[in-house]
Amino acid sequence: MARTVNIEVICDSDSEGGIETFGVASEHRPDLPEPFNNSLQEWVRENFENELDKGQTISEAGEMVYEPNGGIIEFRTKD
Repeated sequence: MARTVNIEVICDSDSEGGIETFGVASEHRPDLPEPFNNSLQEWVRENFENELDKGQTISEAGEMVYEPNGGIIEFRTKD
């Protein structure tokens, strides 16, 4: 049965002094798909790049739907 985990989107400084927008799963569960970070960051870039200013966060930007210990079904934004 599929599960969901909340995705938080954060805009902060990158190592070169620019701005970076990235996403994190709000909970670290042992059954999350591995690896999921590349897919998550691509989804964040497509949906949130240039939408936030440095220091801004969207705590419930979306969710990742996944099969426990399996794969990602989809990412979806929250309205």
